[in-house]
Amino acid sequence: MFCREIVSDLRSAREADKDFPRVVFFHQGTVEQGDDFFIPRWPEATAIADPDRAFYDAFGVENGRFRTVLGARSIVRGVQAALKGNFVGKPVGDVWRMPGAFLVDRGAIVWSHAPKHAGDHPDLREIALVTYRLRNTTRVA
Repeated sequence: MFCREIVSDLRSAREADKDFPRVVFFHQGTVEQGDDFFIPRWPEATAIADPDRAFYDAFGVENGRFRTVLGARSIVRGVQAALKGNFVGKPVGDVWRMPGAFLVDRGAIVWSHAPKHAGDHPDLREIALVTYRLRNTTRVA
């Protein structure tokens, strides 16, 4: 449900703000499983299949613990996600692996969000602000 919610929120952010950064998703399923998930939600999304979780490992995205995945804060956020129309689907991959969000500029991670629990999404306004600052900063080579 949280994956559905963040995809919907990111799609809305991209559609509302032409300067919002390009979004690339990494998912734990196969290409076919990714297509099954993304095509109904955001057919134009860039999604990379990572069933071995190589990118998750490279970005330092770790497994959660019981309370970060199924604790009270996740349950409250689950209710909020469901009220927005995002329901639980068939799990794919390691359900204990936490999400992550990273803003990459010129090959370097310039911003990241390490969630406190499974339903802790990044502040999309903060991503837009960091992107704006990057685009409007004079860079010295």
